[in-house]
Amino acid sequence: MDSGDAPSGPYRSRLPGVASEHLPRPRLTRRLATAAQTPITLVCAPAGFGKTSLVAHWAGDADAPVAWLTLEPEDGDMGVFSQHVVAAMRAVAPSAGQQTTGLLRKRRPVEARDFASALLVDLDSVDLDLVLVLDDYSTLPSSPVHKVVDEIVRRLSSPRRLILIARHDPPLSLHECLVSGRATEIRQSDLAFNAEETAAYLEHVSGWAPSAEQLERLAASLDGWPTGLRLLA
Repeated sequence: MDSGDAPSGPYRSRLPGVASEHLPRPRLTRRLATAAQTPITLVCAPAGFGKTSLVAHWAGDADAPVAWLTLEPEDGDMGVFSQHVVAAMRAVAPSAGQQTTGLLRKRRPVEARDFASALLVDLDSVDLDLVLVLDDYSTLPSSPVHKVVDEIVRRLSSPRRLILIARHDPPLSLHECLVSGRATEIRQSDLAFNAEETAAYLEHVSGWAPSAEQLERLAASLDGWPTGLRLLA
């Protein structure tokens, strides 16, 4: 399942299932595991490149607990976003979110920086190496939530970790994090199936073992696009 197939309602704060035809991709799951050395990971590519499936497959075997939130446009509201992040954290750490919940009860307007500070305190209060995944980040409209997440991106420190899954670059300070070595990125070129993965996937799904010549033609026509391979299979 890619980010375009996100669950809705209460299922948005649960780890998505992985389709039976999903092919494990050790080179990329190792990359995600190694990325734990940095607090921020960006997985960014157009629809159909298996972003959600990759991260969900890795998360299912991860040593650290993974709080997962699949975003929808309604999460563009700071209060709704913060409430849903707390729900995602409580799915793996039931006592999490006290600071943010207290802030949500206030009647006065709350600034983005205050929401970010509360969420960071709540992340730090969990006695776990928690990983927070924000899937389908590109679905968020232009909103104050970007300021909240940008504060988290700037201030989050290991062993806590944030993974952003998006179809295009989010309006966040990620370039600074990449330059400073605080972030890791997985892009379309990384997600594209190589020849070995293409052959393994086609045999896994359809039982077809393509020849070297056929693989070369597939590479030229599909450019490693996972959804194209799935449709072909």
